[in-house]
Amino acid sequence: MPLPGGATDKYGNRYEGRWTAFCMAQILDENACSIRLEPHEKGFEFWLRRKDRIEYHQVKRQKSRGGGWTLRNLEHESILQNFGNKLGASQDNYCVFISTQSAPELDNLADKARRSASFEEFKNVFIKSEEHSTPFSNLCQIWNYRSEEEAFDYLMRIYIRTIDEDTLRTSVKNILKPIVDGDPSAVAEILANLALDEIHKELSAHDIWQHLKIRGIKRRVWNKDPHVLSKVDNCTDRNLPPYYDATIAGKWITRDESQIVLDKLRSPDSKRAVLISGDAGVGKSCIIKQVVETLQKEDVPLWHYLEI
Repeated sequence: MPLPGGATDKYGNRYEGRWTAFCMAQILDENACSIRLEPHEKGFEFWLRRKDRIEYHQVKRQKSRGGGWTLRNLEHESILQNFGNKLGASQDNYCVFISTQSAPELDNLADKARRSASFEEFKNVFIKSEEHSTPFSNLCQIWNYRSEEEAFDYLMRIYIRTIDEDTLRTSVKNILKPIVDGDPSAVAEILANLALDEIHKELSAHDIWQHLKIRGIKRRVWNKDPHVLSKVDNCTDRNLPPYYDATIAGKWITRDESQIVLDKLRSPDSKRAVLISGDAGVGKSCIIKQVVETLQKEDVPLWHYLEI
């Protein structure tokens, strides 16, 4: 079900579409959980679920007459009223405003609220001057004369994202490039159009990957990339101390600890990382060298270590 007003294949080239693709890329990168496009949700393009919150996103590329978004402008577009309704409905709700143009008054108030230890500090320290107290009073009026404490709570859950179109396009590509095996620009457009095709459905990372798989796009497998493996080997060789001699006449000095580490790293039930610690001179470096060289002989990719 495409949105009215244009073909879906052009959505990926629009500002709203690029921001949608940016958020879907965050899901693939495991920085968000799911997304749901709600074209009939008053005043919002979609909501994004994170581990501890639900974010309602309002995207406005720019004002018709340029300049920044004042509180008056945001009120005229019903953005502040819509934010107030969502923020008042649940403490788990957050609101995000995205545009190429800044919203300095709202951004400044929200930032001060989050930096305040309490409402009292916000009121008596951060917005003590008339320059800041007046916009706050105006905001309380816009929110149907909410109490100042309620308005303070709303502000702590508002975020402003000011980003130009070229930077947004680049940001989407930078997130996707190390994740997908394919052209990140093409994938970004697929993601934007997927959101339109799946309106009213909550899309998780699994759903998005399944759709990309149908389009012939797979997750990038770094541990099979010969260029990556070569870089890892070179890094390991540089960090493996060449001056520690763990052999006598070419034979290993058997260390029980080395075998314990190897067993843990090889076990399918254990994490592929082991912390080796101990006092100076107990043989940590010897253990590390034995483990690393043994794994290298088995062609097991491994990253450089940190000796403690």
